[in-house]
Amino acid sequence: MPPTSSPVPHAKNATPIKRKPAHNGDSGSNSNSNTTNNNANNNHSNSINIIGGSHKVEDKLKKVRKQRLQKNGANHQQWLTPGRGVAIVLGVVAILFGIVLSMPPTPPNLMFPPHEEVPPDAETKAIQAMLVERETLIQAQREGRRLNEHVERDIGKFIEEAKQKLRKEAAGQSTPSSTSDANDHGEVERQRMLERFQQQHSQKQREEMMLTACQVLVDRTTELVLSTNMTSLLHVVNEMGDIVDKAQHCHGQVQFEIYEDLADFCTHMHFYNLAVPARKLILKLPISVKERMLQQTSLATDLYYDHKYDEALETITDTLEEYDDDFPTDAKRMLLFLQAQAYECKGDLITSLHFVETASSVDSSPPPIQLMLFHYDLLLRVKENEDVPENIAQTISHRLHHIGSILLRVGPWTDFIQLPAHYVPGLLALPWHEFRRHTDLAKFEVLLEMHHKSLAAELEDLIRNKLLSAERECIHEIQGGNWFRYEIHGYWHPLDERTNCSIETPTACAVVESMKAAGLRVIRAGYSAVDAHTVLKPHFGSTNAQLKFHLGLHIPTNEDGSSCAFLKVGHETRAWGTGKVLFFDDSFRHSVVNRCETIRSLFQVVFVHPDLQDEKTINKHFYQAGMADIAESH
Repeated sequence: MPPTSSPVPHAKNATPIKRKPAHNGDSGSNSNSNTTNNNANNNHSNSINIIGGSHKVEDKLKKVRKQRLQKNGANHQQWLTPGRGVAIVLGVVAILFGIVLSMPPTPPNLMFPPHEEVPPDAETKAIQAMLVERETLIQAQREGRRLNEHVERDIGKFIEEAKQKLRKEAAGQSTPSSTSDANDHGEVERQRMLERFQQQHSQKQREEMMLTACQVLVDRTTELVLSTNMTSLLHVVNEMGDIVDKAQHCHGQVQFEIYEDLADFCTHMHFYNLAVPARKLILKLPISVKERMLQQTSLATDLYYDHKYDEALETITDTLEEYDDDFPTDAKRMLLFLQAQAYECKGDLITSLHFVETASSVDSSPPPIQLMLFHYDLLLRVKENEDVPENIAQTISHRLHHIGSILLRVGPWTDFIQLPAHYVPGLLALPWHEFRRHTDLAKFEVLLEMHHKSLAAELEDLIRNKLLSAERECIHEIQGGNWFRYEIHGYWHPLDERTNCSIETPTACAVVESMKAAGLRVIRAGYSAVDAHTVLKPHFGSTNAQLKFHLGLHIPTNEDGSSCAFLKVGHETRAWGTGKVLFFDDSFRHSVVNRCETIRSLFQVVFVHPDLQDEKTINKHFYQAGMADIAESH
């Protein structure tokens, strides 16, 4: 029997047996058999010894590792004492602090820069504008490229379709000889179609470009008319012809917008001679009936204020005949009122009175206040005519009393002889004012009279240089002479930016600035000259919120030294005198007569009524009445 192996627990005391490698030789079978058995026994024993040995080695390794860890821990605990820990921490802090100190200082302006909005300077604004313009150009180039791509694609598609059509036509021919002719004919036809297609796309491209140009034109016109100052007015005057020429190539709606903006702007700025042609261009466009009625009414108004009374009357008559049934009552009444005013300016008071009566009786509703004021003033002037029969004068007197009573009852006025369009209740109302009653204003009388010679010399320079404007307002009799004026604060003159006063009248501007500095609230000032044998008809000023100084500069007299130039305010008439000041309220009915043989000239100062202190009321009334009263410098 083969020897029995020792149990595994006792294998740790056994001596390992070295294994001998097997040799391949010429040994016999018996030898091989014994060798095989011995090897089997040896293998079993060796496996036990190896397993036991491996456990022993692992146990020793664990024991050694444990001892080393315990030793190292003891050494670590012995070395890392509290004192050494603190020293290490302090050392690290010292190293870091040294690094920070060795760094270069940061400039204060780089540390937490303040968040402030710095306004861009002129150069920055220019750069920004260039960038915006560049972006616009780039966008336009992109649009152009896209348009060209579409055109090229469509042209290629068109050519391909033309080729296919020619192939089909050639395939349908019966003989080969006719195929060549058909190809030649087809090639010619293809070229024609291609040229026609290119023309269509060129036209489309031109339309796109024109549309863009028209939009730019609309924007430019809007930009001009939104700024109602002298600069924009000059730009409109200079560019109006060019704008109109370019607008003729635009779409009808675009033309309408451009022409209407120009016309409304010129009307607002009282340049009626420019508004009239713009209105006429609008009327040539295909606009609605309602819009045509409105534009024809506006054209008639512009013609009236441009003193083209015959043309205004013709426009009114044509409009009323064409749209009589379609006109709203208020619009019809307004046109009839405008017709009456035009006839009154022509001197035909009877016809004017007829249209006023017609306008007042358009319907059963009460006529507007402005129409009643005009009616009352017209009746007064007709009654004052020496040629009116007595019975008609009596009838007119009854009408005057009736209309005057209504005005005083429904309006703010308190006196028949003071009926301005814009009235502020509660102010001292006197046709003529005396400086002894306004002691605080007496210093301005002295100031004006001191400078009357220098002001007269300046006016002579203006007349010599032909800088006075002929005033054609229809308050002067048409058979008389001319009436000239120069407004030193008129926006149509070259103005000094500091004083907003004309650089052509330094003397007048200096006098007015002195008066302002002394506390006078000046509204405007200017020169006025009335020709010989000229009459300014009785009329009311625009508002009672202002008073006037008239300084006589050149006041002619008769040969005997008596006065021949007069101003009537209310029921009292006074004469001007050279170097003397008249102080009055032009909201009362007043008139001017120069029966002299030479021109009568003066310097006028218009200022806020001393009793009026409320700034809101001042701004309101002078905004409403200022432009209407700008010509009241007689």
